[in-house]
Parts: sequence; C-alpha cells; structure tokens
Amino acid sequence: IKGRSRYEMIKKLNDALELQESLDQQKLSIKCRKCRDEIKPKKGKKLLVKDELQDSE
Repeated sequence: IKGRSRYEMIKKLNDALELQESLDQQKLSIKCRKCRDEIKPKKGKKLLVKDELQDSE
C-alpha cells in the first residue's frame, strides 16, 4: 500500500507540474503574439521613416 500511495502522490504532483508548465507556455505565446501585433502598423497607415540625406544636410 505504501508504494502505491507514493506512486499516486508523485503522479499527481507530476501532472500538476506539467499542467503549470503548459499554462506558462500558453501565456508566453499569447504575450509574444500581442507584442508582434503592437509592432505592426495599423491598416492604412504608413510608418514614418526619416531620410538619411535630410539629416546630413
């Protein structure tokens, strides 16, 4: 009985850790996706780019 109860306890612990790891990965991928969306210009707008020639004159 001791061996089986230890096995069950360790299995529950392992399952909980795997679940936590998968949730952390999902949060990270969502966060990265939001960062990429913020970097892109909105539809119909152009990014402002300074010409190097104007700066040197």
